[in-house]
Amino acid sequence: MRLGAVTLLCVFGSLGADAGLVRLAGTMFPAIRGYSHFHPYDYGTLTVIGVLAACASWPLAVRVSSAPRSLFFRVALVVTALLLVPDVWLLVGHEPVKGVLVLIVMHFSVALITYNLLIRLAPARSVIAHLPTSDENPSSPQPDSPTDEGILKWDPARERVVRLVMLWAVALEFVTGLLSIVYVPIGRPDGWIVSRGEALYLTHALLGGLLTLGVVAMLVRTSRRNRRSWMAAVVGGYGVFLSAVGGMMCVEHPLRLAGMSLMFLGASVAFFAYLTPSLASAPTPPPGWNATDVP
Repeated sequence: MRLGAVTLLCVFGSLGADAGLVRLAGTMFPAIRGYSHFHPYDYGTLTVIGVLAACASWPLAVRVSSAPRSLFFRVALVVTALLLVPDVWLLVGHEPVKGVLVLIVMHFSVALITYNLLIRLAPARSVIAHLPTSDENPSSPQPDSPTDEGILKWDPARERVVRLVMLWAVALEFVTGLLSIVYVPIGRPDGWIVSRGEALYLTHALLGGLLTLGVVAMLVRTSRRNRRSWMAAVVGGYGVFLSAVGGMMCVEHPLRLAGMSLMFLGASVAFFAYLTPSLASAPTPPPGWNATDVP
């Protein structure tokens, strides 16, 4: 309940900061008052999506790391840096410099508001788990036997390799998506087939299909006993799903900008979902796993 309340506070606080910056920019620089990206539906949609993604990432960081604030801070820095890529693209496209600078300030303000509200108003609780032994409580259930199904199949080395492959696949998909923005006309008519950059467009689509198959395989093969790997598989799958929805939205011209934004968000969510277990501390083996067997 606290996280839900803080999430709403983050959304409204970020939207309020965005509106205030837009109003201030229009007062200080009248020439950019009608800038297209200053419309509420434009920055508001992206702000809400970004804040919801950050608020969903905070409990994930709490679950997978013994130092969640440090991990969340590092991830926030990287995500904020990635979110500056579209702004740089706007500058390359000769958009108004002052308008783009305001957008950059908006990115940083949303990041600061969301990060501070989450870690201060919805902090990670410190819980010390104690599992009684059979001597302390004979009636308590005993840990799973190492011979139980699923424990012997838990292979941290294999799951790290799978996550690494998915990580690089998502990164490659993201790069081909950026290149598609350059070579495939954004203002093209509605339809699945493009008139220019067909090879790059098809490569991007093919990688998306392979990523979808990889997500399904990862969900099937990842052991639920390894909490970090399982959460990475689930959250990464949601990220790939968001990218797929965004790709289908790009078919229709009126939805193209929103679809591209959703693809960018989905790729970012999937990338950091597969990256987070490697940034966190050493994974905790499932119950009953012999520590001497872990490489």
